[in-house]
Amino acid sequence: MIIPYHPGWGESADAPNFTTLHDYVLHYLDLFDQLKLERFSLVGLSMGGLLSATFAIEHARRLRKLVLVAPPGMHVPDHPAADLSRIPPEQIPSYLVEDIRVITPHLPLQPSPEFLTNRRREMQSLLRVMRRGSDDSTLHLWLHRVATPTMI
Repeated sequence: MIIPYHPGWGESADAPNFTTLHDYVLHYLDLFDQLKLERFSLVGLSMGGLLSATFAIEHARRLRKLVLVAPPGMHVPDHPAADLSRIPPEQIPSYLVEDIRVITPHLPLQPSPEFLTNRRREMQSLLRVMRRGSDDSTLHLWLHRVATPTMI
């Protein structure tokens, strides 16, 4: 099992030159090639879900199974997506899961300044991609290309 942080997220260094979703998809394609992973299962949470869905559309032959957790870009008219740039940071976790108790144990009770700085950096990385016009606005047009068994 490999659990990488996207460039600009978690413990990874910032990646100001990554300005499109496709930059991240290509980054992961290089990573999987370097690791010599020809066929594998892929799980993505939030933006990772969007990246995983996009990867599956473009490189379906490499995937055995796909799991998408809270992926933006899945246009469901009865459940419109929230604009994360307008939500206070402390409320974002409640938008990621149906039952907040699922992730509460993984969140600090009193966020440290370092934790808050990292979340701001991640939001800047996300907004950098979204400002350029991410591919999620047309993602639903290409989902038919995914023949991989998928759980959303």
